[in-house]
Amino acid sequence: MPKILTPNSSLLTPSRVALPKLFLWSDPTRYQEYPEALARAEEGRVYTRQEIEQELFDITPTLTFKKDGKPRGRGTDGIVNAMGFERFGQRLCVNGLDLIRKTDHGFVVSEAGLKLGNTYKNSAESDEWLHLLAKNLLLREPRTRLLIGLMLKGWLLQVDVFNKFPKSQMSFTGPEQARLDITSKDCLQFNALLSDHAELALGPLWIAELSEHGLSLPIEWCGIRVDQPSIKDLSSAIKKSFGLLFYIGIFSDEGNGWAVDRNHVGRMLGYDVLESFGVSASGGQGKSKDELFLEALRQTMDGEGYAIASALADKFGELCQTPVEEREEALDQFAREAMYDDRLVIEAYHTGQPRMGRGLFGEKEFRRVKLGVRRKNEQNGFN
Repeated sequence: MPKILTPNSSLLTPSRVALPKLFLWSDPTRYQEYPEALARAEEGRVYTRQEIEQELFDITPTLTFKKDGKPRGRGTDGIVNAMGFERFGQRLCVNGLDLIRKTDHGFVVSEAGLKLGNTYKNSAESDEWLHLLAKNLLLREPRTRLLIGLMLKGWLLQVDVFNKFPKSQMSFTGPEQARLDITSKDCLQFNALLSDHAELALGPLWIAELSEHGLSLPIEWCGIRVDQPSIKDLSSAIKKSFGLLFYIGIFSDEGNGWAVDRNHVGRMLGYDVLESFGVSASGGQGKSKDELFLEALRQTMDGEGYAIASALADKFGELCQTPVEEREEALDQFAREAMYDDRLVIEAYHTGQPRMGRGLFGEKEFRRVKLGVRRKNEQNGFN
């Protein structure tokens, strides 16, 4: 499937984002592996990689890598997909669920990781930790996001399910006889779709965070040290992520395939999960541009109430289904009209860093903006 270039996308230099091989938990249905490990974590502690393996994941060193001579245990491959962002040379790398973060001094468990671990520790018999794990998977894991995103666009999953786990080859059918088979060997078509839907797969959380590290749109996926992300054993890894989603029950049997139950996702995992795919429980219908803008603003604001204008433009455009090359202009036009009608006000602004991209209205002073949003007939704005 060839990559389709928009009129201006061929003129832009894409940011390269690397994906490691997808492993996830060591056993297909051992969904508690990440939560159980994170339940042992100490908040604020900086860990070495070996301490993560031995103290959190309880893996005893049994092997030695010749490359560095450091002890490794069996079953450690999936730990990488519990981790978040790191750099490999000039490449930004998204490892997985962002439950553990790499810092200049070692590794720390993220806020999301601590929440998942504490929930498992306090209520291992409930489904709450399963829902949290599934939410992190859908918000952060690009390959899973690609497939769920396609299903939310109308694609159907064809697979035999036994005891809430996909057993046969997974195939996805889309409009105009489009088809994707997740084969046990090479699945080159998967990377073609990953390229065609790069922003959908990366998701708004990673786009907003990586924009602070030099990410600009469009993006181009790559492997850690090769040009294409690994597709080796992809079938087994995808069955793990979809096994979790089948287990918690987000799919409905349509007779000719499985579909995502949007209302169930919203109620069970939170409507922000649906919004991260640019849809609502009602399929995105009936929302005004003001409401979509407010969603975009809430998802891109930092702790101080500021949003990076380029990230806001991208998220707003995604929710409005605006072509990538038109999103900055679309945000400018919306902001001008809203400010004229006194529905929007710039409360504060900051130049930020050049790597943050284009500022609101093309002004570098407005790379970071704090916006007050007002509903009609309201005196006071809110963020």
